[in-house]
Amino acid sequence: MTAYASVRGRKKSQLVHLVLRSLNFKYLDIAIHNLPPENVFLEEKIKKEIKKRIYRGKVEVYVFISRPQNNHIHIDEKIVSQY
Repeated sequence: MTAYASVRGRKKSQLVHLVLRSLNFKYLDIAIHNLPPENVFLEEKIKKEIKKRIYRGKVEVYVFISRPQNNHIHIDEKIVSQY
């Protein structure tokens, strides 16, 4: 059992790209890579979804999340003048 999958999705202004790779392995071993610290709670949800469909193998999941940069800069003239 060897497989490779890639999927992209967009939710509001976030672009999410998932890459899954699996290899033959006697047990189920799931590794999640590149998950941002603020989204660490997603790790268990991802593993749970994989366990529903796969019973054995070494599965590696790569998560790439990109957000648009906020280029809006606001200068508070009142506070600057106090300095």
